[in-house]
Amino acid sequence: MEKEDSDYMAMLNNSTINPGPKQEQTPSLATTSQLNTATPNETLTSAFQAIMNVSNDLVLVSESDEPFEWISADWAQDKLPVTAQEIIQLGWVDPSVDSPSTFKTKTLNQFFDPLVDEKNDPYNQAKGFQKMYKLFKDAFSDAQVYFIGEGSINVFVLGIINATSGGKRALAGLRSLLVQT
Repeated sequence: MEKEDSDYMAMLNNSTINPGPKQEQTPSLATTSQLNTATPNETLTSAFQAIMNVSNDLVLVSESDEPFEWISADWAQDKLPVTAQEIIQLGWVDPSVDSPSTFKTKTLNQFFDPLVDEKNDPYNQAKGFQKMYKLFKDAFSDAQVYFIGEGSINVFVLGIINATSGGKRALAGLRSLLVQT
């Protein structure tokens, strides 16, 4: 084998340059059963189906382009969480991995404004985010976006769903990961 060929083969076999097929990873934050603990009701199920139909084709663009996943929990309060600890207590964040000291919030408008801009949409997701924004405005009595952590930031788009037929109130929405190093 010639030197160029052996150099090329060495590059291909270098696990840093060419890491090979991506291995299936287990979620580090929580299992799916821990993410959806709200008592099912018609309003919650309807919101889940509508939002997941739209969000399945969308990713939160960052260094890792992470998908969105549905989360829900029974929620006795009539107001949204105001601290990272309230979200951590739901089991949606692992405080040993993520820094709960870095906690920020945004309104739905602040979060979705750059995502729905069709003029600045290299990933062709603006129309999907427009639909998602409308669904959040329609489905939730109140909604907000939460950011917990630094570097790998947990993003929660959460709202309160009031059951129509005397069921329990739920805190529900989407979770994703925003990687910024």
